[in-house]
Amino acid sequence: MNRCIKFITVTLGLFLLSACSVFTPVSITPEKTYTLSQINPNSVKTRNTGLTVMISVPTSTPAYDSSFMMYREHPYQLSYFTRNRWIAAPGDMIVPLLVKSLQNSGAYRAVVSAPFPGFSDVRVDVKVLDFYQDFITKPSHEVVTLNIQVVEMASHRILAAKTFSAAVKAPGNDPEGGVKAANEAVAQLLGQISRFVVVHSQHVDKRETQPLSLRYLPAGNA
Repeated sequence: MNRCIKFITVTLGLFLLSACSVFTPVSITPEKTYTLSQINPNSVKTRNTGLTVMISVPTSTPAYDSSFMMYREHPYQLSYFTRNRWIAAPGDMIVPLLVKSLQNSGAYRAVVSAPFPGFSDVRVDVKVLDFYQDFITKPSHEVVTLNIQVVEMASHRILAAKTFSAAVKAPGNDPEGGVKAANEAVAQLLGQISRFVVVHSQHVDKRETQPLSLRYLPAGNA
């Protein structure tokens, strides 16, 4: 009888222990989100041209049109982190930083981003070609490649186009290290892009930027 009671007690204990393990909440690692916030403090500074510049809605190659944080471990193959994301698509994070960088240059009457209902003299198009952490190299690097196009709005003439690229060593072989390297890479490119835009936007035909009511008046009456 005692042996039977002991067996039942042990069996009941094992059942309760297994039940606890079944109903205990599973620990899930929370998803982390990151952003870009760094600009180049040594960006170009120049005289005000009186022009208004608009940064268009950014475009990108298909891999970078979402908030997925991409990485590469093998040639020609891209993957994404499952528990780490950008707060927005790379292009959407870069545009506000480019606006701020061009504003800091002092070269323009105004720098805005699309959609913008007012008149602008120059449009800057941004396309994200690469934005990933490369683990093929050791230590890993963040690779950022942007294509920039400067367009005169009145004539739709392309004033200049260029591809800018940076590969910055990550301080750690993890997503957080990639984020720090991405911020540094973007800051480097913003300095180069700002100078590029300032130089080539000076080629805008000033007569084309005047309101229609003034464009064809004699010089003495303008």
